[in-house]
Formats: sequence, structure tokens, C-alpha cells
Amino acid sequence: MVAAVKTRGPLPVTTAPAGCDHAAVIRKMGRRQYDSTVKHLPGPSIDGVTTTGTMDVAALGNTKSYVFVGVLSDTVAVAVQGLLPGDPRAEDTLQDLLVRAVDAIRVG
Repeated sequence: MVAAVKTRGPLPVTTAPAGCDHAAVIRKMGRRQYDSTVKHLPGPSIDGVTTTGTMDVAALGNTKSYVFVGVLSDTVAVAVQGLLPGDPRAEDTLQDLLVRAVDAIRVG
């Protein structure tokens, strides 16, 4: 999934609190519970864009999902979210997709 946002006012500046580069997460949906570990990742290097990422690893099955975000200005951001089971290059593929999405926004 790729999404972009442009706001009228400044986007909130959020950073993980110190020591939260790696966190255990428990989600309850109905009667089911999903446990995972979320780890902070560096985003791809894009000139003039602040980037960041996260990797969520499910406890059951060890499935990895990723979110990468690029903040182009105080009112424009692009996010890429994906799950590519069994693909050892998933992180690289999704980082590349963020680079391409940022380029598309800049050209458009």
C-alpha cells in the first residue's frame, strides 16, 4: 500500500521515546490475540526528505511487515506499507517503492 498526505497545517512531529527502538506489541481483535515485536529501521536515503521505518515481526509464523515513511515538508508525507512473505528482499523492495513514490510526488 502506498499513501500520500498533504495537510493544511504542519504534520505532527513524532519520534519514538528513548529506549523504544524495539518493542513488544500485543493486539487483541475480538477473541484473538496477536503478539509481535516492532523494531525501528532507518529509512532509505532521499535528498531533502526525512525517512524512517519499522518492521513488525509476528510471534506466530515469524511473518515480517514493514512501514516506511518519507516526510517531504511540514505538510507533505508519503508512506509505504507492505508484507512480502518469504521474500528475503522485502525490506529493500519496500524502501525502493518509497523512493519511487517520493519521486512521483515531486514530479506531480
